[in-house]
Amino acid sequence: MAEGKEVCNCIFQLIQLGISIAVIVLTVNIYNMTEENPLEKYDKKYPVNNIDANYINKVDYVSSLARFKYCQCGEEILNNICTEEQIISGCFDVSKSSDRLLLRNLKDMDCTTFRNDVTEKGFSKVFELGFDMVHKMTLGLIIVLCAVGASIVLTVIAEVGKVCCGEGAALIIAPCAICIICVALFAGLTNFVLFIILMVNYYKGTTNGEFLDYYNTCLRDSEKPEPLVNTYNDLHSLDKTMTAFVTLNFIGMGLNCIASCLGFANKENKD
Repeated sequence: MAEGKEVCNCIFQLIQLGISIAVIVLTVNIYNMTEENPLEKYDKKYPVNNIDANYINKVDYVSSLARFKYCQCGEEILNNICTEEQIISGCFDVSKSSDRLLLRNLKDMDCTTFRNDVTEKGFSKVFELGFDMVHKMTLGLIIVLCAVGASIVLTVIAEVGKVCCGEGAALIIAPCAICIICVALFAGLTNFVLFIILMVNYYKGTTNGEFLDYYNTCLRDSEKPEPLVNTYNDLHSLDKTMTAFVTLNFIGMGLNCIASCLGFANKENKD
C-alpha cells in the first residue's frame, strides 16, 4: 500500500514537472512573439491610403452584386431577371434573398464598422493588441520562474552542505534559507497576479481575437495580400500559444491545490 502511494506521488510530481517545463517554454515563446506588434509593422509598411483603395473596391463589388437579379427555376439559379415565360413555368425572382445572403456576414461581425475604422485609422489603431503590457508581464513571469529555479538550486546547495560539512554548514544554510522562504512567500502570489494582468490585457477589448475574426469573416481572398496573410499567421500562431499557456497554467494551479490538500491531509494523519 505504501509503495503504491509512493508510485502515485512520483507520477503526480512528474506530471507537475512536465507542465511546469511546458509553461516555461510557452512563456518564453509568448515573450518573443509579443516583442513587436505585427499590425503596427504592417500599417507602417502599407499606409491607410492603400487600404482605402481596397475598401472602395469592396464597396463597389458588394453594391454591384446587390444590383444583380437572380431567377430560380427549381433548384437551378439563373443570373438574370426572370422572363415572362420563366415566371409562367414556375420560376421566381430571388434577388432579395441574395442581398440578405451577401450582407449576412457583414451584419454578424459588424464588418462595415470595422472596415470604416480600418480605412480611417489602420489595423493597429482599431485592433489594440496590448502587446506592450503582455510583453512586460511575460518578462515578469520569466523573472519569477528564474527566482524559483534559483531557490531550488539553493535548496540543493544547502542539503549538500549539510551532508558534507555538518554543523559547519549553518553559515551556508542560513542565507539560503532566508532566500528560499522569501521566494516561497511571494513567488506564487506574484505569478498569479502577473498571469491575471497578462490575460486581461490579451483578451479584453478589441484585440487579437477580434482581428482574427475580422480577417476570416470580413475579407475575401483577394483582400488578403501576402504581407497581411503573414501578419495573420503570426497572430494566429500567438493565439494558439496563448491558449495552450492559459490552459496549462490553470491545470498547474489545480494540481498545486490538490498537492497542497494531499500534503495537509498526510500531515494530519501522521499527527
